[in-house]
This record gives sequence, structure tokens and C-alpha cells, in this order.
Amino acid sequence: MIGRYLTDAILIAVFTASVYLATFQYKIAYLEYFGIPALFTEVDLTSILIATSGLVAFLLVSIFVYLIIHGLLIYITRDTFLQTIFKDNGVSIPAMFTLVLVSGILYQDHFERYWIAIVTLIFLVVFYILIPIISPHYKQWLLKKAEINLEKRSAQGEINFLNIFHNPYGITLMIGLFFWLTISTGDFLGESAALTQTKYTLVSTTPPVVVLGNYKDTLLVTALGEENTLSGEFRLLNIQEIANNGYVFSKKNIEIRRVLSE
Repeated sequence: MIGRYLTDAILIAVFTASVYLATFQYKIAYLEYFGIPALFTEVDLTSILIATSGLVAFLLVSIFVYLIIHGLLIYITRDTFLQTIFKDNGVSIPAMFTLVLVSGILYQDHFERYWIAIVTLIFLVVFYILIPIISPHYKQWLLKKAEINLEKRSAQGEINFLNIFHNPYGITLMIGLFFWLTISTGDFLGESAALTQTKYTLVSTTPPVVVLGNYKDTLLVTALGEENTLSGEFRLLNIQEIANNGYVFSKKNIEIRRVLSE
């Protein structure tokens, strides 16, 4: 258990849901790169393993970034009013900076996708740095509020560092942000997999088709054109059709030059 409200059951439920979200978004991003709509997305064991590995790696990177930011903020804000405010807000301030940096890693080519992180960071800078500097009254109110909160939590024996986890609204905020980054992670993994894939499964139809996934008892395939271009159009190839026509599968290294639907 972390804090008063974040129980082991909630942690397990959040992680389970996040794995499914990451897996689902991974499949969506991968298929949409090849022009296949999300309607044909199915979660399978292989995708779950890939998404889980990526999600764990994301968590480790986030924790590492968070620890660095947390240490820097403690050092930078020493002997200033921000030190008290920082202690009062516990994990929330460094967590927001971590949100921005990790979002930048996930969406380095899609700036418009991590606007939530940028807006959050602007909010923190404005309300915890700029306005207190401009308005002494606001600064005093903020400091007094922080000191009261710190004293109250100290009397109750709560750890200031984890104060956000003693607040149900804070837990809801952090879980919401975590789910948003989980979806971002899945999207990043799916698009990266599509961009870096070099080995594909081909079916010996005329012309040959590339297998991009499966949906129920059919395969999602698209035609392989000249100069290794994909048509951008797909169809469902039934397993029974493959057996009846004697089509064979082969694994080949192919450098896909472009998807025509793009």
C-alpha cells in the first residue's frame, strides 16, 4: 500500500488495465500505419508481451528521470520559498516535469500529441513561480497554506514526499496521467514497430501478399507491389482459402519503401 487510499488492489487493477490499454494502442498504431482501421484490432499474447515489456521499460525510464528531477529541484530550490511549496506538493511537481520529458521521448516527431504535458508544465510555472514572484500576497498565502499542510501531515505521521497519495483527488489525477502516458507508450511502440520492421510473412498468391496481422479466423493482408511498395488497401484472407488453393507461407526480409495510402 502507498498512502492512505492507494491500496494493493488498486495498484494491481491499474497495472492490469494499463497493460491492456498499451497492448490495444500498440496494435492500433501498428495497423493504422499500413492503412488498416482500428476496427480490425485484436489483442493477442505476442502483443501483450511486447506492450508489457515496453510499458515496464517506460516505467523504469520515468522513475529514473523522476529521481533526477526530484534531486535537482531539491537542490535548486534550497533556501527559497519554493522549497516549502515543493515539499508541500510532494511528487506532483517533479512528476509534471517527468511527464513533459517522457512525452517528448515518446512523441519526438509529433509535438501536437503531448500538449497535455506542456499545458501542465505552464500551469506549474505560472502558479508556483511567476505569480508568487509578482504578487507578495499570493506568495504569503501559498507559503502559509504549504506550512499548514506540512504541519498537519507531520502531526499525522504521513510522509510529505507521498502526500499526493494521501489525497483521493491526487491519486485520481496521477492515475489519469499514467493511463494517458500508457496509451502514448502503446502508440509509440506500435508506430516504431511498423517503421523498423524488416521481416515479413508472405503468402504465395498472385500477386503475393504481405501478412500484417490477423482478425478472428482470417489474415489481414495487403498486396506487395513493385519496388516493395504496399498498396495501402487490405483484404481478409481466409485460412480455408489458403488451404484449398495450396498457398504457402514464406518469411522474407523486405525493406518496405512506402505505403501508397499515405
